[in-house]
Amino acid sequence: EAKAIPITPNPAAVTLYGNQDAMDDFPVLKAFQQYVDSEQAKAHKRLMSVCFFFTMLIVVIIGVFLFVVMNMRNNAMTDGSAEIQKHILEQTAKMNDRLIQQLLANNNTPTSTPASVVVVGDNNEKPISKSLEAKERELAQREAELKKRELEEAQKELLAREKALKDRESKMAAELAEKEKKNSEFKANEQRQKEILEHRRRLYPEYFDENGNELPEVDWTQTKAIMTLCNSIWLNVKGRDKFGIVDPEDKYELEEQIITDLYGYKHPKTGKRIVALALHNKDAVLLGLGGPLCADIIYVTHEDYVEDHGAGLSTAHGYNDTSLSPIFVAAGAGIKENFRTTRYIREVDLAPTAAVLLGVDIPEHCEGAPAYQIFSENM
Repeated sequence: EAKAIPITPNPAAVTLYGNQDAMDDFPVLKAFQQYVDSEQAKAHKRLMSVCFFFTMLIVVIIGVFLFVVMNMRNNAMTDGSAEIQKHILEQTAKMNDRLIQQLLANNNTPTSTPASVVVVGDNNEKPISKSLEAKERELAQREAELKKRELEEAQKELLAREKALKDRESKMAAELAEKEKKNSEFKANEQRQKEILEHRRRLYPEYFDENGNELPEVDWTQTKAIMTLCNSIWLNVKGRDKFGIVDPEDKYELEEQIITDLYGYKHPKTGKRIVALALHNKDAVLLGLGGPLCADIIYVTHEDYVEDHGAGLSTAHGYNDTSLSPIFVAAGAGIKENFRTTRYIREVDLAPTAAVLLGVDIPEHCEGAPAYQIFSENM
């Protein structure tokens, strides 16, 4: 027999869960106690939610299990009834066969009309014939094969139509892409011609009226070449120019003839040639000219007949002490003082020169060279 042993608390021990007066003396412990109580309440609530969820889950599982069992029972009963009906029909058919055999054996006179056979035990009392069932099965089989064959043919026809449709769509897409490409090329060429025409309008406004149309002062049907400003000569080429008469195959020979005539053009008093240099468009690239926006022939005037920019080379010294050479001035660390170089420093030489002065590598795509002549000795 168990006996309760009284436990006397130790008054000297300090516990977390003391009486209310002791808790008021320790506000931190009181706050912690409140936190513990709230967490216990939350845990109890979560436990109740989990219990409710599992209870409902068990109820659903039991319901599903009962439904499956009842369904299986009904199926078993249905299958059993079908088997019983089938067995009854087979037994009835055997009894009818025996009756027919006995009638044929007892009656030697053939009957003009065969007796109908009635299935005993069937609620509908339908006539049954084995040959008719066989024919019905054969007919059903043929009908199924026919449907299968028709379905296969329909599927093949459908696939053929889909393939033809895809081929047609691909062909149309290719034709549309080709048409768009040609249209884009046509628009690009048209835009290029407009830019060339606009460029000519800016350079030679005197050859256009106030509406931007070219002035009909030149008989283009008789003009093979025409000189414009900036020492440029254009050929009137077929297929490129609006009123072209020069065959593209004869273009180079005509340019050669014009260049030869330019070199033969001399001052009537001094006898000196007036043209210093004449080049084809493709050769003028060496002077920074050429390209589709430049003329077919580009020439420069001899420096003896130059007094303004644009007519001669940048190295020319014209009469009246004129010069087309660009001015280059440099000063600072690494540059010679009071020094004048005879070298023609070009714009493409500025970047390499600055790179050397700054102590950095010269960019590999630079076309010019450093102007070493202006560097001091310490450089």
